[in-house]
Amino acid sequence: MDDIQNFVTYYPLYPIGDSTYTNVSVSTRENISSEHRVGGNFYGSIPIHSVVNIRSNISLYNRTIINNGPNPTSINSFEYRITLIASWRILKSLAIEVFGNFNSARTSAQGKMPSWSSYNFAIRKKIFHDKGSIAFTSANPFNQYVIQKTDLAGDGFSLTSTRKIAFRSFGINFT
Repeated sequence: MDDIQNFVTYYPLYPIGDSTYTNVSVSTRENISSEHRVGGNFYGSIPIHSVVNIRSNISLYNRTIINNGPNPTSINSFEYRITLIASWRILKSLAIEVFGNFNSARTSAQGKMPSWSSYNFAIRKKIFHDKGSIAFTSANPFNQYVIQKTDLAGDGFSLTSTRKIAFRSFGINFT
């Protein structure tokens, strides 16, 4: 399978119009490699009495990247994702839900993307004789950002960057 990835190229001098800039890195999306994954996905649900339910989904796989870029290489990595969902029915029409997600670090043709996690909370009230619901939801309420530090390397450069992704949110959902 083709693998389109961010690819960084370093330029000691980079001319644009009448100006020349120094030490410039340019990121582009390129089909520089192929990718093969072998793994599995496991799902389970555990009801505890009639009021609590715990569900999980685990994806495990070995990823092989064959880089056909300027410096051909083959990269193997083990990667995974774990999701956990718990719901607790407090009353017949009122429930609390918690959702958590963890993604392992991800290997790319030029380096590694960091692991990251997120979590959500919801309080859901059934309405209209269980034909609808209204919920107050929150995503990452205790952390304003998901912070990702990335290390990349290529011809004549190494690059470390930190990305802050705004992830905190609050909402009202009507179904």
